[in-house]
This record gives sequence, C-alpha cells and structure tokens, in this order.
Amino acid sequence: MPAEYCQQGLRILYPENWQLAELDSDDEALIDLSLESPEGWLMLIQASPLESSPPAESLLDEMASGLEAQYDDVEFSDCTRKLGNLSTDGREALFYCLDSLVQARLLVLDTSSHRVAALYQVDSRQIEKMEPVFEAILTGMLMSTAGAVVR
Repeated sequence: MPAEYCQQGLRILYPENWQLAELDSDDEALIDLSLESPEGWLMLIQASPLESSPPAESLLDEMASGLEAQYDDVEFSDCTRKLGNLSTDGREALFYCLDSLVQARLLVLDTSSHRVAALYQVDSRQIEKMEPVFEAILTGMLMSTAGAVVR
C-alpha cells in the first residue's frame, strides 16, 4: 500500500518505506517536500499555485544553480522524460558526490492548479532501477490532478 501526501490540492503517492519531509518555507502557498528512499536516493518536489509561479525555464535554472552551488563540475544536458502518456522536457545533470557518479533529472510539470518543480537524483549505477519509481511518483501526481499539462 503506498503512502500518500495530500495538501492544497496536490496528491502524491509514494512507497510506504520512503521518508517524506515537509521543508520549511516562508510562503504558505508553497509546497516544499523531500522524499528519500531507504537507500538514500532523493527526490525534491516544490509546488506553487500556477497563477503565481515563475516560468518553467526559470525554475529549471534555479534547480541547476542549486546543484552547481552544492557540487563541483556539474554537467548538464537537455532531456525528455515520458510520464504516462505525456512527455516533458527538462535537464539531466551528472556530478560526483564522494566516490559516486550521480545522475539527476530536473523537470517542471504543470497541473491544473500547480506548477511543480521536481528534482531526483540517484547513483548512476542505480538509475535503471530507481528512475521508474521516481517517474511513477510524478505520473501518479499528474494522473490524480485533472487537467495535467507537462512542459
């Protein structure tokens, strides 16, 4: 049975053995979450009301800047991910953390009520195993919100 987060019209289903944390924010309308797998792989989700959200490209730039501030020598490339029957353009990042090569995906998705910035990262040796889980979380979020549009 999946665990569920449901606040302000945003519904996210995730594996029950993962840890969800609500991050502090000064903006009450902003939903800021982290999801962590038992192995330590991370997904960050930030959702704000669609009408007051920055443009998707600005959110991608902000996420990329955050990675560059935290890690040395981050390499970015454009990527396209398929979430259910929708496709979204985003960025892929590669960087080293300790002795591991880490792959991250940065995506921005619009639902009927929110613009969602999502970043997930995993050891490159585990990406084939973990990426379907991350994408299922995002796909479930889109499918549970009517009128989802992916950018």
